[in-house]
Amino acid sequence: MKRWWVILAAVAFALSLLACEEVLEKGSIEGNVKDDGQNVPGAFVLLLEEGKMLAGEAPLGNGSVTNAQGNYTILLVEPNKNYYVVAVKDKNGDTTYTPGVDPIGYYGRYSETTRLWYPAPVSVASGEKKKGINVADMHIIPIPTW
Repeated sequence: MKRWWVILAAVAFALSLLACEEVLEKGSIEGNVKDDGQNVPGAFVLLLEEGKMLAGEAPLGNGSVTNAQGNYTILLVEPNKNYYVVAVKDKNGDTTYTPGVDPIGYYGRYSETTRLWYPAPVSVASGEKKKGINVADMHIIPIPTW
């Protein structure tokens, strides 16, 4: 009878090691979200997978929510894929993105020539902790009036 429990414990331990190895192979992305120089607490920070966007599939890869200082950490990021980091603040609290109300921003690169921010893809290597993936500003996208 005791032998059964020893075998079961050994199998459970082996499976937990496999699960830990999978977690170690994934990376993480950390950063901060600001709007007009102020930290944005409670913003949803989303990873949108570039490959799925191009294929017309649902691109949501993972996400997080900013803390009181506007900081976020997204764990378990699949390595060697390109993602766009997008932040949304649900201003009206309806848990739905509302154009004209809820500000949206993204991680990107600033062009001195055009004086605009352009989205930039982010990727992590196996086990990498990528820091400084900040959203510098957020904007309210107007409601189309066609």
